[in-house]
Amino acid sequence: MVKSFLQNLIDKFISNIKNDSDFEFYNEAGLQHEVLYFLRKEIGLKYKVYAEKNINTIHSPKKADFVKKEIDIYIQNKINPKEKYAIELKYFSANHNAIPRLMSHIIVDIKFLEELKKEAHFNECLFLIFTPKRIFYKGTGQRGIYKIFQHTNIIKSLTKSDTPDFLHESMEKFTLKKSYKFQWKVYSDNSHRYFTVLI
Repeated sequence: MVKSFLQNLIDKFISNIKNDSDFEFYNEAGLQHEVLYFLRKEIGLKYKVYAEKNINTIHSPKKADFVKKEIDIYIQNKINPKEKYAIELKYFSANHNAIPRLMSHIIVDIKFLEELKKEAHFNECLFLIFTPKRIFYKGTGQRGIYKIFQHTNIIKSLTKSDTPDFLHESMEKFTLKKSYKFQWKVYSDNSHRYFTVLI
């Protein structure tokens, strides 16, 4: 099976940072900067690579109402502008709290990527998360949103039974077209876990 364009790039990025003794995780902006730097070196001759690209600059807002407005990383072929890709990133540090809300943000990112693929005709979209916080990937949560990330490892549409009451007013943000199987992977020094989802 041929590996996807984005998955291949992110696998190379992760391999590079594993072998870089100076690399360290500290926050989401830092992770985004490192991915951008890598991508511009790796594919910059053929592709433009942007951070926080507003969807309205590349797609008519009249055609679709997207759940988010900015793409964390946007890639576009310099010769063929119709060839385009999106990456959404998450980094949750050990100090992050309000775990159900943060987990719900992952679902929103996945929904946004689905929308980009369908409505804006992106070639590929990919979600990437890193976290050192154990509760995201291991625990005793057998119900609700915890079950998705700690046990089933299948990202799916959320129901009200999956979410705390304070999220119930925005359930449309958590409705996905598909379910996505993922696998938490161990970062090389065992300090973090990560996974990717290709849309």
